Amino acid sequence: MVALIHVIQQYTLYVGYFLFITGILGNIMNIYILSAVSSYRTTPSTFYFLIASIYDIITILIGLLSRILETGYKLDLSNSSIIWCKTRQYFITNFLYIMIYHLRQIYVHLGILL
Repeated sequence: MVALIHVIQQYTLYVGYFLFITGILGNIMNIYILSAVSSYRTTPSTFYFLIASIYDIITILIGLLSRILETGYKLDLSNSSIIWCKTRQYFITNFLYIMIYHLRQIYVHLGILL
């Protein structure tokens, strides 16, 4: 049973690192490309993609980084700060909803019905 828990912790740690690095780099590339190319700046959909990428970075930093620190390094910030404990889930949930809202706005703008 102890070996299974160790395998799950290692899986969470390595997959978390992979998702953290690729998520941050991917969203930074989205922000750079969508804000640098002048032809992209003329469409309203670009604005929604930019906002969704920004909120996605914030969600990854708050949600995934705290999970990596908790699982891999036994550094649980929720135990040391009651404010962080209460606001962490609030921020993760709201930033995800804001990101999803902006992605749905792209579909509305393009005329795709969901």
